[in-house]
Amino acid sequence: MILSDKIIKRIEENIMSKANVIGYSKKLRKKIKNGQEIDEWAIVIYVSQKLPKELLHPKDIIPESVLDIKTDVIEIGEVKALEDNFYQKKWRPIILGISIGNAKITAGTLGVIYLKNNEFYLGSNAHVFTPDASKYPNEIYERRITQPGIYDIQRLYPNDDWKKYIIAEYVWHQRITPLNIESECPLSQFTVKILNGISYLFKRQTRFKAIIPRTVNNIDFAVAKPIETWNIEYLLHNGTKTFHESDYGYIGHVFAGSDKISAVVKGKYIRNLGFIPIGYQANYRLVTPKEGMIIEKIGRTTGYTNAKIIDDSAVLKVNYGKFTALFEDIILTEKFVEGGDSGSGVFTRLR
Repeated sequence: MILSDKIIKRIEENIMSKANVIGYSKKLRKKIKNGQEIDEWAIVIYVSQKLPKELLHPKDIIPESVLDIKTDVIEIGEVKALEDNFYQKKWRPIILGISIGNAKITAGTLGVIYLKNNEFYLGSNAHVFTPDASKYPNEIYERRITQPGIYDIQRLYPNDDWKKYIIAEYVWHQRITPLNIESECPLSQFTVKILNGISYLFKRQTRFKAIIPRTVNNIDFAVAKPIETWNIEYLLHNGTKTFHESDYGYIGHVFAGSDKISAVVKGKYIRNLGFIPIGYQANYRLVTPKEGMIIEKIGRTTGYTNAKIIDDSAVLKVNYGKFTALFEDIILTEKFVEGGDSGSGVFTRLR
C-alpha cells in the first residue's frame, strides 16, 4: 500500500530533519515486534541509531503516528556507498561477515565468534573450513585458514604469497554424512562378497552393496583457532558498531541455497555442543526460529541482507558436488544469499 502524497509531505517536512533519521519506506508495512511481523500496518522510519527518548531532544523524538497511522522506527545504521570488494578484501583486525576459508577451497564467510572452555573460536560452515566436510576431523590434512579466502587472494592480491594471509588453524567440524554410502565394516564387506559370489554362480545380474542406514544431519559447522586472539573486531549486522547484543538474537548459520530459497542450520545444535555465540560486549541469546520471523546476516558476497523464514523445520537433500547429504530440522527462508555467503552468522532483531 503506497503512502499518500499528504503523508509523504508530512514525513518530509516534520520527520526527515530529526536527528538520526535517514529515510522511510514509501509503502505501509507490517510492524515488526520481537523479530516478527504483527498484524498492524505502520509507516517505517529508518534511523541510523535508535536511542531511548530520554537521550533525545524533544524536537528529535519521532511521533508515534502520522495522520493517525502508527510509525515503526527501524535502526539500519549509517548507510554508506560500499567500495568494490568490501567484504572480500583483507581485514585486520578481523571482523564478522568477511571472506575466509580453508586453503583448499575458494572462499566462504566468517560467521560468528564462539567461546568454549574459555577458548575463542572462529565459526563457519564445515565446507568452508575443510576441503571435504564428509571426512572425519582426523582425516583433514589441510588445516590452514586464510583471510580472505584463496579465491579472493588470487583475485585481489595476485602478486602476494597466499601464506601471509593465514590467520587461523582448523580445529574441528561436525562431519556431514552423505546419503547412500557403502559401509567400510569388514564383516559387512565379507557378507557382500559371499552374496555376490552366490549371485554370480547362479548367473544372476543382481549385485549387493553394504549401504549405511539412512543418516540425517542437523548442522554444517566447523571451528578454527585464530593465530592471534586479539585481532578480532565486530562489523555488526547493519555495518555499524552502534548496537548491543541484547538487540539481536542468535539463530544459526547460512549453509546452502537455490535460486528460490536459502537454508540455515539451527544454532541450538551448535549450542548443544558447548559453543557459546559471543558478541562485542556480551553473549548472544539463542532464539527459537519461527515461520514469519525476519532474520538477517552479513556475508562475503551479498553483504547485509535479510529475509523471512518460510519453514522452521524442514528436511532437505543438499548437493555438495562430491556427495549429497540429508538434513533435517533446518530453516528455509526467502532467498537472501549467494555463493560465498556460506557460513554467515544469522540473527534476528529483538527490539
